[in-house]
Amino acid sequence: MALGYTIAAILKRSSRVFSDGKATVKIDWLEQLNRRYIQVQGRDRLYVKFVAEQLGLDGSYIPRTYIEQIQLEKLMNDVMMMFRHYQMI
Repeated sequence: MALGYTIAAILKRSSRVFSDGKATVKIDWLEQLNRRYIQVQGRDRLYVKFVAEQLGLDGSYIPRTYIEQIQLEKLMNDVMMMFRHYQMI
């Protein structure tokens, strides 16, 4: 069954999910990237901010999914490589 998607990457991920009923904290470990992603989600922005601050995440967030972040990092790396290549010419 074709859904119109192209597979860009297959990532091995392990996840842990914690919830207190008002906020959910998701911790994903992406093996290939050797990187951890933490998501804090909830309906009450102030409570989500409070939980994030308690985890030491205050001000250190990226409003994208990790797949979007990976694609952006790859694009930036490709652009930097092209820039370096043209500097040598």
